[in-house]
Amino acid sequence: MMNNNLGHEPEPEWGYITDPTLLESRNAKNAVFTFRPSDDNWVLGVHKSESYDMRWLHDAVIDPADKLALLTLLADAANRNAPATIRSYIHAVRACLDALAGMAFQQRWPHLRVTDQRVLAGLFRRAKTLGLVRFTTHAAFIERAGVSEIQRKFLDPERGALTDIENQSVDHAFRRINDELLLEFGDRLRLLKAQEVTYLGTLVAANLNRAILRRPCQLVEMKWADVRPYGVGFEQDIGYPQLADDERLHLRVFLGKRGDFRGYAERHSHPLQPAMSRLLALYHHHYWQTLLVRLAGQGIELTKAELGELWPRTPLFPMRSLFTTAFGDKGTLFKALSVRSQAFHRSHDRMGTRLKTFYKNQLGPHLTSDRRLLDPQQGQVLPVGNNRFRHTALTNGAMRGMSTVELASLTGVSEGAVAHYVDLTPAARASIDAALAPNPTLNGFGRISVTELQSQPGYAAKNEYEQVIGLLRAPQDCTSCPSRGGKPLACYPCQNFKPFVDADHHAQLDKAERRLALQFQAGAGEGSLKPLRTIVAYIRATILACLACEQYRALSPEAQHDLA
Repeated sequence: MMNNNLGHEPEPEWGYITDPTLLESRNAKNAVFTFRPSDDNWVLGVHKSESYDMRWLHDAVIDPADKLALLTLLADAANRNAPATIRSYIHAVRACLDALAGMAFQQRWPHLRVTDQRVLAGLFRRAKTLGLVRFTTHAAFIERAGVSEIQRKFLDPERGALTDIENQSVDHAFRRINDELLLEFGDRLRLLKAQEVTYLGTLVAANLNRAILRRPCQLVEMKWADVRPYGVGFEQDIGYPQLADDERLHLRVFLGKRGDFRGYAERHSHPLQPAMSRLLALYHHHYWQTLLVRLAGQGIELTKAELGELWPRTPLFPMRSLFTTAFGDKGTLFKALSVRSQAFHRSHDRMGTRLKTFYKNQLGPHLTSDRRLLDPQQGQVLPVGNNRFRHTALTNGAMRGMSTVELASLTGVSEGAVAHYVDLTPAARASIDAALAPNPTLNGFGRISVTELQSQPGYAAKNEYEQVIGLLRAPQDCTSCPSRGGKPLACYPCQNFKPFVDADHHAQLDKAERRLALQFQAGAGEGSLKPLRTIVAYIRATILACLACEQYRALSPEAQHDLA
């Protein structure tokens, strides 16, 4: 067990602390770390973000009895909760610290954030369990006043589920970026720099964040031991594997909110699609090629058996310092990288920051929306990230009729956490799609002329009679398109497709509606019907946009100028 006070002079005791139990060392949620409630600094984990300066409470000008009670509650919380959760406890307490006495708390209560209200309600209930009577009146008031309802954000245009068009643009952006990545790093003979490996790791983490719908705090706990060829169990010792490009992989993920590092693995692994497996295999190759060269430069040459022992201990998404640290000898290297060691793992805060930067700078310029006007040149990009991916998957899962058990398994949460997603019906979502479809279609017509379309490089989308329906502006993006609708029907909802005004879109609408009717009569599920419903909605919007263009062109030049 690690005692943070070893080798240090005892800190000066605070005069208000009279309870000897507050002067004793306690375990953090991660039992490797200990702290004393009386200390100025509580170190609850290996990363800087998991250390908390507690002088704000020690120095607070409040009743000493309140201070002691709060210190006891926060120390209890630090013992039971993950380090990241303690940040919310500290924020909630600081938000009402100067208003604990008398009626001040009741006056402050309505002005607190909803999350702070929920934390304080639980904290003061816990006080009763611990036998602390200091906050009995506060708990009674909260019970009478109640906690404000959290506004569900899963349909919020800024934070909630992505629409189909937004989600398709995310698919498009990931395919485009991954294609560029494979061109940049596809040469396996090229030796990457440390920063290139960690950059590649961030791209892989972003793909996994969306592919397996797990939080950044779960990704940073992963080691290479959690990556196996599909069909190979995680209890098997496989040494150092050469992951082939055509080998399908599966991942083991640990629960993210249990507090202890790699303490509880999820019951089921996560199989990866072939494209994701190839990307991870490429990352694995460059990661180990760079690390082994760096170690050899320090005179550390590993045997095959030693490499097989080191491989499962090493973080999947390491800090750059893993490749730059001078270990000196094999003993120090193996001591630093153990099966349960957090050494060289990125913190979840750092991973979260890197992913946010990636989503904004790399994905952002390629994203489109049917709910808002975006201009990447002005910094206006569609906000996406971990929570939005999870909201989208759960909302779409509910649309397909998945049960709460299936939805909970999808993102690794409790059934209660996903219950509100089942309120949306397929009919309601279809009406939303139909209402939103005209937005991107009309925007596309207004931003580029037919003459400009015809002058752009690309190739035409034609119907079965070889009549041109529209232009595909980036043909290379169509090579990895997963749509099964076929051209040109499946092109209508796509941001890459620009329809011609004088094309026969009515014929395409008839074809799409017939196909939808046949599928419906055959008893197809909503998962099969929904893409067709979307195609029908976008063809109708295209026809309306064409009609608007024709009406505009029929006006006199003076009338056109007045409208402009």
